Parts: sequence; C-alpha cells; structure tokens
Amino acid sequence: MPPRTKRPQFTQQDIDQQLQQINLLDSSSPSENLEQLAPIIKSVHESGRQDAFLRTLSGLIESKEAEIERICGDNYQDFVSSVSTLLTVRSYTANLRGRISEMDSSVSEVGNGLVKKKKALQQAKKTANNLDEAIDTLQACLRVLDLVNRVGDMVKNGRYYTALRSLDDIQSLPPSQLSQTPFFTHLLSSLPSLRAQIKTAVTESTKSWLLEIRESSGLVGSLGLEAVEQRSRRWRGRREKEGVGRSKGVGSAAEGAVNERIDFDPVNNDQITVDFKPLYQCILIHTAMGQLEEMQTTYQEDRKTQAALILAQRLSSSSQLTKTLPDLLNELLGFFIIEAHVMRTTASSSFRSHKDVEELFDSVIPRVCEAVERGIRDERDQDILQGCRALVGNWAQALEGYGYDTTQIHTLLFKLFERYVTIIQDKYKQAFEDIVMQDDLQPMMIDNDEEVARVLGICWLDAEELQELSQQDLPIAMPFSRFFPLCCVDFQTFIDKFYSFLEGGLDNRRDVDDLLRKSLEVFLEHSIARKSAERLSRLNQPSQVAQVIVNIERLFNGTRELEKQLASMRARSGGSSLRLNPVALQGLLNQAFDRLRSLIRSKLDDFFDLAEYNWIPAQPEKNPSMFLYELVNWLFTVVDSLGASEELRERLYDDAMDYIGNYFMGFLVGPNVKALNDLAIANLLVDVDFLEGEFGKRGRPGMELRFGVFRTLSSIILQNATQTYMQPTSRRPPQGPYANVQPKMLYELLNKLARGGAQSRVAAERERAERRRREAVQVSQLLG
Repeated sequence: MPPRTKRPQFTQQDIDQQLQQINLLDSSSPSENLEQLAPIIKSVHESGRQDAFLRTLSGLIESKEAEIERICGDNYQDFVSSVSTLLTVRSYTANLRGRISEMDSSVSEVGNGLVKKKKALQQAKKTANNLDEAIDTLQACLRVLDLVNRVGDMVKNGRYYTALRSLDDIQSLPPSQLSQTPFFTHLLSSLPSLRAQIKTAVTESTKSWLLEIRESSGLVGSLGLEAVEQRSRRWRGRREKEGVGRSKGVGSAAEGAVNERIDFDPVNNDQITVDFKPLYQCILIHTAMGQLEEMQTTYQEDRKTQAALILAQRLSSSSQLTKTLPDLLNELLGFFIIEAHVMRTTASSSFRSHKDVEELFDSVIPRVCEAVERGIRDERDQDILQGCRALVGNWAQALEGYGYDTTQIHTLLFKLFERYVTIIQDKYKQAFEDIVMQDDLQPMMIDNDEEVARVLGICWLDAEELQELSQQDLPIAMPFSRFFPLCCVDFQTFIDKFYSFLEGGLDNRRDVDDLLRKSLEVFLEHSIARKSAERLSRLNQPSQVAQVIVNIERLFNGTRELEKQLASMRARSGGSSLRLNPVALQGLLNQAFDRLRSLIRSKLDDFFDLAEYNWIPAQPEKNPSMFLYELVNWLFTVVDSLGASEELRERLYDDAMDYIGNYFMGFLVGPNVKALNDLAIANLLVDVDFLEGEFGKRGRPGMELRFGVFRTLSSIILQNATQTYMQPTSRRPPQGPYANVQPKMLYELLNKLARGGAQSRVAAERERAERRRREAVQVSQLLG
C-alpha cells in the first residue's frame, strides 16, 4: 500500500495573512473578485479551522466597516457610495457565508466518504501486496523446489556437472525475502548431502566404467597388436623388395621414412569404442568440488588392483604360460593403451601424470618379464620360442608407440633369443659333428655343370679359386671333400635362423653380435675341431689325414669369406663388423700336420727297420742300400699324391728330409748303434749321396743341408783330423771348418769306433781303436 500523503497544516496567522491580502472589489474589474476566497476556503477546510475562519472573517468585516466609517467620516461623499458598496458586500458576505456553510457541509460529507474509501482502498492494497508477496515467495519456493527436484533427475540421467552447477546456482541466489525463511535455511543445509549424492553417483559411474574397460582391455590390446603386425608385414614386404636393413623394425626411422603410416586407434574403431565420458565427468565433478587429488589416489589404486588381477589370473600357472601369454599381453597392452589415452586427454587437468603411469608400468613389466623368462627356461621347441619372440616383440613395439620405456622388455627379448640360440646351437652342433664323423675323406667328384654351380655357389671360396675351379673340365675332382660344402650350408642356415629370430630388431646389437660370434666359434671349436681331432687320432692313411688338412684349410680361409658376407649383411642393418677367431681350426691344422708327419715318419721307421747295415764291414759298398730305393719311391708317391697344397707338401718333404738326416746322424751318435768302423761310415756316405741325388732329381733340393753335420763329422774320422778339431780355431764359427760339430758328437763317435776296432782281429785295427779311445779322452776335455 502506498504511504498516506501528509495533510498540510495552516496556522491562524497564515489564514489571517491570506485574508488581509484579499481584494474583493477590484477597481479594474467590473465584477466581484470572489475567486480569491476559494483557496482560502479550501485551506480552511483542509486545516479544520472553519469556526476560526468565520470569526476571523467577521472580525475582518467589522474592521473593514470601522475603517469604512472612518473613511466615510473623512470622505463623506465617498462614504455613501462606499456604504452602498459595503451593503452590497455584506449581502455578498452573507451569501458567501451561507455558501461557505453549504460548501463546508458538502466538503465534510465528501471528505468523510473519501476518507472511508481511502481507508478501504489502503486496506485492500495492503492485502493485495501481502498476497503478491506470498505468491512471489511461493513461486520462488516452487522454483527452488523444482530446481532441487531436477537435480535428482539430472543425477539419475548422468548429468552430474549440470546438477552440481544447479546446486551452486541455488546457493548463489541473490538476497530476497526467501533468503530469510526457515525453508531456505533448511534447503541450504541439505545442499552438502546433495553434493555427496552427486559425488557418490559419479564415483559409482566411474567404478562401472573401470569394470567395463577391464573387460574390454583384451580386445583393445588385441587390436593394437594386430595393427603392429600389419605394419610389420607391410614393412617386411617393403624391406625384402627394396633391400632395407633387416634389423630395422616397425617404428624405426627407416620404417617411418619409406612406409606409409596408417593411423589406427585401438580405443575407437569399427570393432570397439571405449567411452571415456564417465571418467571425464568424474574428473570434472571432483575438480569442481576441489577433491581431484582424492580421485587421483583412488583411480591409481583401482588401476593397480586391476593390473594385479590381470597378472594373478594369467600368471597362475607358469607351465601354461605359453598358452596364456597372448591373452596376458593383449590385456596388458590394452590396459596401458587406455592409460596413455587417459594421460594424454587429461593433460590440461593434470589428472593423470606421466610419473603415475610410469610407476604403474614399472610395477607390472618386471613381473611379466620374470614370468616369461621362467616359463621358457626349459623350453626346447624353437617354434614356440619364435612365437613368443614375435608376440613379445610386437608387444614392445606397440608400447613404444605410446611412449613407454621398453628396456626391460628388450632384455627379455634377448633372453628369449639366447634360449632360442641355445636350442638351435645344440641342434647344429650335432649336425656338424655328424658331418665330421660321416665324411668319406675323399675329394668330391662332380660330373655336371649344375652340380658345379651349386657347390661353388654355397662354398666360401675366394674369387680366384672359384674361377679356377669353375673353368676345369668335367668331371672335376674338388680339392675338398663333402665336408666343406656341407659345413658352409649349415653355417649359412644357422645364420639365417639366427637372424630370423631378430625380425623386428633388438636394441642390444653389441650383445647380439657377440652371441653370434660365440655360436660360430662354438661350432668351429667344439663340433668341428674337437670331433675332427678325435677322428684324426684314429686315421692311419696319410691321404685321409691330408684330406682333413685340405678341408680344414678351406674352412679356415672360408671364415674370412664368411666375415665379409656378415659385414655386408650388417652394413645394411646398421651393425658393426664381426671378427671370428678360428684359433681352434689353426690348432687342428697343426694337429693334423703332426698326425700326417707322424704317419710318414712311422713308415720311414718301417723302412729303416728293414735296413740290414753291417756296422763293422770288411770292405766298402759301392751301391746304396736297397731299402732307400723303396723309401724314396714311397715317399714321393704318397706325398705327391696327396690332394694338398704345395706348401703342405713342401713342409712334408722338409720334415721327411729332416727326419732322414736325423736318422743317419743317429747311426753315428745315437744309442742304437753301439760300435762301428770307418768302412761303415763310408758306406753311409754312399747312401747319403744317393738320397741327396734322388731328392735333387725329383725337384726337392736341400737334402744336402740335412747331411752337412753328418759329412763334417764323417770327414773328421775318415781324414784323421781329430787333432785339427781340437784346435780352437777349427771349432770357432763361422770360419772354422768344424764349427757345426759339437764335441759330444765327436766324443760319441770316437767311442763307437774304439769299440768297433777293439772287436777286430787285425792288429792295425785294434791299434787304431786304441788311438780313437785316446782321442775320445782328449775330446771329453772339451765337454766341461
């Protein structure tokens, strides 16, 4: 209701002043000037001073009459007219008084009615205002109640953030009459519980979402692995076609440069779409409520629990690991793909930090690697290991694509690789041993061009020897037996199998190189060198021993060719050079040569055992011993027939000449011949001349060098030059003629001559023997 207008107050003084200012008779106007009374009357009525007004008016009139009389007295002439005027005024005044009385009554009646109406109107307006206020308050309450009710509907419909904002709107309503009501106070006190309901609802929604992604992680991981496998197949085809390095895998710079990248999102594709909205809503709600840190902790613990459950379910039986490994890796890959997606898409809110994800990743991967390593520890099936390697390798590449550190996985891959190499190494060790033990040790005969091309294509031979062998006429007798090409084939097959396991590459290339080198050296040392040595000890045919030497020489030289091939392969794959150390083959060559030399010496011993020397002959011999003819023929026939290199034959001839020379020296100074005479020495010189001549005629000079000491020692005896030998200048090298004869040699020979002469019945011979004995005593003085 509008406020009542305050009635103006008029004092008696104000009314008197107004009446004094009235001029009823205006000389300028032909009519009476009664309008001036209206405001005064209104003022009188409003002020409620009608009686006072009449008294004042009467007093005024009387004063005016007195004034008129005075004026009339002073102005008589004018008085008459003034009286007339005054009478007129009095009549007007009487009329006016009556009219004023009537107006007053009328105004009083009207005023009383207006007052009543005004009071009724004011009451009505007050009631209306109260009703309006009540209606407005009720409407405000209804709006708030409706908003609260809609908050519940929003929560049921999953519109959590809108519900939370609605609660904030309620709390931030501008001050109003509703704000002062108990209803509103109660409503405000219930907002925390409503917020708690929103938090509980969105948390439950996230829990359900976590369960859903736990169930879908396997499919996400499977799709991620499938994408990597498809890229691997495309890359393998491209690599084989264009000759790119074999060790460069998917995700490498080479693959990224030449292969088209097809983006595939494992969490959003034709087969599955992972809806992250529940998580984002939960993050938004907790952020708005200032409780994001609490949610981060809860989420981290929930994901740790899920990862632990995956490991517990899939690693419960290590014996079945190879069967459960695909499911395990699929689920873990899907798990960490989802983690990477959450980390990337919530970076602005700092909900999932890289540190949190890495911490979870580092807690899972060691257990997986340990379980896989334990599961393959006794595995002997190389196909299973190949499958595990391919699976784990693709798994590592997929994780690398999402920024995870896969160092531990690559360590596991290398352990898988070591296990695989151990298996195939054992297999090929046996294969090489069979090659060694089953070789016929005969030169390989080839009678058609196709076979020649095939054999020369697989053997490790230098370009010169390849050309020489390929230009020979058919049939060709290869210098090596079947041992050499079979070894080359198996080495190459092993290397191919070795590198096939590395499909996709390994980070620790240095360890891979070292493992390959060790494996090849194991074959050379254990399977080939040792088995060949075992077989060599049982060989009695020089041709077979020589064939072993030829084979091992080819294999020894072939390792250099193998190094070149490996260097070429590794140059394309970014590896370093690989150097083999075939020291075992070198030792085997020495052992084989010793065996061949031993066989030849043994045969030479047989010939010398057939010799029938008369160490105390009565007359000299003009012809050499008959066994020497057979010895020389046999030696040259055997050595020249060996399919060995000229260098080996040269070494054999040199050794035979040394052996024969030492054998003859043994006659003079060795313990086998106890006594002899000068004629026996002369007869030995005939044999020596024969041997020097025969070796010279057959293109093997140098035999005279082996008999130099023999001839010098013999000349001292036959020329009776012992006293000359006793002279220091004769023994002083290099000018001394007897510098190559040691005193002990001469001492032994003189004793043998003394014993031989002492057995003679001829006095001159016995006298000479005594002289030899005395000379031996003289020479013995030089031995100190």
